[in-house]
Amino acid sequence: PFSNVSDLLAEQFVGHGISLGFMLEAKGAKQFPDSRRFVEWALKDTQSFRFVRIATTIEDLETSVEMARNLADAGKEVFVNIMRASELTPDQLLKVPSPGWGGISGFYLADSFGSMSAENSSLLVSSLVAEGHRVGFHAHNNRGMAFANSLAAISAGATLVDGTLAGHGRGS
Repeated sequence: PFSNVSDLLAEQFVGHGISLGFMLEAKGAKQFPDSRRFVEWALKDTQSFRFVRIATTIEDLETSVEMARNLADAGKEVFVNIMRASELTPDQLLKVPSPGWGGISGFYLADSFGSMSAENSSLLVSSLVAEGHRVGFHAHNNRGMAFANSLAAISAGATLVDGTLAGHGRGS
């Protein structure tokens, strides 16, 4: 259920201003005795990776925050990727801990289904920005709205935005 890229492969790409990171799915912790052991497993051979994004849902946010603390203690910059953002309300985002808590550098909102509107993207991003969070946005283009939603997220204060090269990406 897991795949890893070791330092041996990653070292070929590091340098020239490039920072590498990896995605860690919070649900993977369920296959380990506790989240700390999951993080220990995930950190094997990852010295070349500067940052980690924890993919989670709002329901698993507590486990993700525990993982973030362990990853930050290991020297990684940590972001929490909240998936299924199209299903969220600003009130649900009140569960997000205070900025900087547990070593978390920021929160990404991921439009996992590619079903958000620019208005909804703006509303959710601005609710996190208003609380002082560093916010990223990860759009999928299932309905052809990824670019518009990304621009709306930037206008609402997102400072980290994922993109694709020439439109080649998942959900395109």
